[in-house]
Amino acid sequence: MAIDVSALVQRLQEAPEERAALRQVLLGDEPDLTVALTALTDRVGALAAAQERTEQRLEALAAAQERTEQRVEALAVAQERTQ
Repeated sequence: MAIDVSALVQRLQEAPEERAALRQVLLGDEPDLTVALTALTDRVGALAAAQERTEQRLEALAAAQERTEQRVEALAVAQERTQ
């Protein structure tokens, strides 16, 4: 059975009660492990958010590149007309 880790992380971020329940199941009464899992969960969430921002930046850069290419083509056409 395949698990969508991204969906799981998102769900755990959105539902603190489920995160707490999972923590209890995985760690029982081990406070050091609980702290470690909490830190790991927070870090994974931060990485997922950073990835989303990076993807948005890449989309913006791709759009800017497309506009630049269109301008270069327009300039080439204009230059051809002046020759």
